[in-house]
Amino acid sequence: MPQVFGLDIPDERMAKIARTLLQAHAVVVCLCVTYGILECVEYFLLKDAVEDAQTYNASAAEENSFATGGLAVVFNMFLPLICPIGVFFIIRTGLKTNNASLIQIVSFLDGCCSCCMGCGILIGVLTVIYVMNEKTMAEEYDCSKHEGDEDVTVARCEDLRRSVMDITNILTVLGILGTVVSGMLLVVCLVGTFKSREAHSALLQANTFCINLGAPQQYPNNQPGAVMVVGQVVGQPAAVPMGQPIGRPAFVPHKDELR
Repeated sequence: MPQVFGLDIPDERMAKIARTLLQAHAVVVCLCVTYGILECVEYFLLKDAVEDAQTYNASAAEENSFATGGLAVVFNMFLPLICPIGVFFIIRTGLKTNNASLIQIVSFLDGCCSCCMGCGILIGVLTVIYVMNEKTMAEEYDCSKHEGDEDVTVARCEDLRRSVMDITNILTVLGILGTVVSGMLLVVCLVGTFKSREAHSALLQANTFCINLGAPQQYPNNQPGAVMVVGQVVGQPAAVPMGQPIGRPAFVPHKDELR
């Protein structure tokens, strides 16, 4: 019997669907962990860059206030780690219990993942363009206008400018890597969407993934414990039709009770 991620699935076709679906979601979990790490590194680098740039560009902190806020930490780091793991266990539970409703929910979530990753690719490209523009501004910034400035000297301005240029170089690489990961997630989410819909259709056609031994048994005529006739003696007439429950024998009083 094929075993898929600890699930015993007797049917080869259903096992193949379940294996591809679970493998796709396992890849999503790994890619989201990678994406979360990149977002974590990018967050702290961007925070340092904004703090340094604030000295000579007061509007920089205001423009990037969201990127350095706590809400960005939740959306960019924790959600990409928690949500895929939760969805993986939902799809495994749905396959184990042959629950078409759970599979349908996962299909919807996979579709949302595909849309989000498509938007993520677009945002990643725009982010790379924005960071490269910030790098160009730092390269072209004229520190000579700070000559005689008591708060920011020319030497301090040059140090800040070089620091921002170095950080923007790293952010550009991280942005490109994040965009590539988003593209990979888009492909895997599309595979998950297709396979989850296939699994849902298979369940609607009365197919099963796992044999649920704990499912309630169906009794004929709603009579638990009825004995079914499965055979008869050769040459003898059938007293009870095949597949029908044997009726309870009529009560016959004892001969002493008739007195």
